[in-house]
Amino acid sequence: MTGDTHYDLEILAELAEGLLDAATAMRVREHLAICDPCGESLADLAAVREVLAATPTPAMPMGVALRIDRALAAEADSFRGGGVGLVEAPAWDDIMRDAPWETSSPAEPAPWETAPPEGPAPGEGARA
Repeated sequence: MTGDTHYDLEILAELAEGLLDAATAMRVREHLAICDPCGESLADLAAVREVLAATPTPAMPMGVALRIDRALAAEADSFRGGGVGLVEAPAWDDIMRDAPWETSSPAEPAPWETAPPEGPAPGEGARA
């Protein structure tokens, strides 16, 4: 508790995540039953959790993945002969060579970025 009047956010977050032991969790719940500010803080934590859960996780940048793979391969090389045999890192340069975020020159525009052709759509003739 902070100042013997309210629980801090860390304790409230641990309660929300089920990380407190049974006795501490019971004391915090008893306090929440009579303390509106702590209840509001717990509700705010729940709202933050929902927002974070709904936020899409971005993909790891390919450059970072390459550095990790190279570091792991170098570490595996240092253990060769006495350690566990590890599979070589994927050839990411070959696998992802056409990835749009890895190219320095602009790629061809996507079909939806180009203007539609003039005239009737393919397969549609002029009707008489």
